[in-house]
Amino acid sequence: MGLKGHAILHDFGVTRKHYVVHQAPSSINSIALSLGLQPPMTCISYDEARDGAFHVVARDGGEPRTVAAPGSGFLLQIANTFDDKESGAIIVDAIEMPRLPLAPAPADGSWKDQFDFAQVVCVCVCVCIYIYLTI
Repeated sequence: MGLKGHAILHDFGVTRKHYVVHQAPSSINSIALSLGLQPPMTCISYDEARDGAFHVVARDGGEPRTVAAPGSGFLLQIANTFDDKESGAIIVDAIEMPRLPLAPAPADGSWKDQFDFAQVVCVCVCVCIYIYLTI
């Protein structure tokens, strides 16, 4: 697919005609990771100033295409993907978090007192995006 940079490819969409993968605006400290200087998750950084990207590959071959994602959020899950017959666009229904939740948790367990579980559930349930990918 020719991805440039770091990619967290844990989810994808499939339509009758395309494969769709989201690439969040993240990077990785490969030196710290390779030398074991930091735990893997702390080697990943998230750049909210950059936009993410969708990579679209036709199922019958052809060159992959990259389409800018609307915003810099982290797509937690792609719920549904389909080809719109009228417009020819690819529709992606996805659950978006404002950013990738990366941070080391305090060993004493104090994160449980500070973490707002209700807010995370609300974000995961309510912030569903409907993306048109015109290719």
